[in-house]
Amino acid sequence: MRDRKSFVLGAVIFPLIIFLYPGSMVLAVPFVNYFRCGPNIVGIGDTKPEVLKDCGEPTSKEVVATDERGYFYGDGFPGEDKPSTPGVYRGITRKVEEWYYNCGANNFSYLLIFEGSLLKRIEQIGYGRGQSDCLGAKSSKTDSFPLGEELVEKLRRLSYQLGTPVDDLLQEAVDDLLKKYNGR
Repeated sequence: MRDRKSFVLGAVIFPLIIFLYPGSMVLAVPFVNYFRCGPNIVGIGDTKPEVLKDCGEPTSKEVVATDERGYFYGDGFPGEDKPSTPGVYRGITRKVEEWYYNCGANNFSYLLIFEGSLLKRIEQIGYGRGQSDCLGAKSSKTDSFPLGEELVEKLRRLSYQLGTPVDDLLQEAVDDLLKKYNGR
């Protein structure tokens, strides 16, 4: 009789509690490694300029955090018994951005998460609404301003080295040029 009670409790009651009690359910967001924009595919590890080139402008984007990392190097650390010389702290601050692509009513939409200039995570976040923004760069604003491949590659490298988004680098360059030529 006891074995039957254990079976009923373990095989029937416990799963019902797990599935019927809303607090016990964990909402899982599916992570994916690739995202299709029209004929193009972007994946984890791609840079912002590559994603913009392949997908065009996202439906929306937002800076959600800054990630600050650093390290200390020198002859010693404070509190150690040995004599120490002043050390140096080297810190790097990176923006964490979320780019949202609405892929239309019959397709999933995606959230692309960048740390600095690199795509770190892609989340499938449910069905989109209305018209798709995931048709590739041909339908985007980026085609109206073609850049030479050499310049684009230089921007990618600089963006990666500094951990600064390309659009921020371009804005800074434009501001500097405006100051230079308007200040004559």
